[in-house]
Amino acid sequence: GTLDVSVPEDFLGAMDAVGAALTSVCPDQGFIESVDKADAKLRIVDHAPTAEETAAFTAQACPTGTVIVVPAFGYAVALAYDVIGLEGLVMTPQAIAGILDGTVTSWEDPLITGPNADYDMTGLPDISVLYIDKPQGSVEAMTTWLTAEDPAAWPGGVTDTLSMGTAFPTQVDLMGELTLTEGTVAVIPAFSAVNNGIAIAAVPVGDLIISPDDTQLL
Repeated sequence: GTLDVSVPEDFLGAMDAVGAALTSVCPDQGFIESVDKADAKLRIVDHAPTAEETAAFTAQACPTGTVIVVPAFGYAVALAYDVIGLEGLVMTPQAIAGILDGTVTSWEDPLITGPNADYDMTGLPDISVLYIDKPQGSVEAMTTWLTAEDPAAWPGGVTDTLSMGTAFPTQVDLMGELTLTEGTVAVIPAFSAVNNGIAIAAVPVGDLIISPDDTQLL
């Protein structure tokens, strides 16, 4: 048989890949993947579902049964940026916080140049933040990290929606702008950036630098 699966837009293709991998084990079971399908019996979300979301799913897709919430998988979140030749930049929590709250608008800002002395930041367009104008698990994960690393630099706390920059209605629209316009940045799943050939920032974690080349990141 087949099972309808609802996925967030930025996870489109994930369940198709799972279905293909399981073909040899369960050849008679398939998935029909849709974006945000309200009545799908299986729903993948990019964050821990709230009580309200669970109640809505129960009403729409499982009114006579019991809803079970389980973690499906983890994924890395990154600050992706479109600046040719600057792949591998190290971004501290303070730099990322400044970019996302609009106080860091130049690639020549000391918060960026400090850890990246080997890069030439001159003559680049201003930093332009892009975001999707609805809750995103990627933004929630990033702001959770910023809040834990330096709450003074990111006093706004955990949020799932950014308020500074240029808003887009869908992931497709955001990725189109990010891949075409130099100087743009966005908080997105790391695999989305890699799949589209977009650079992602390395970040310091303790005494280590977690770089885009770290296979555990993806």
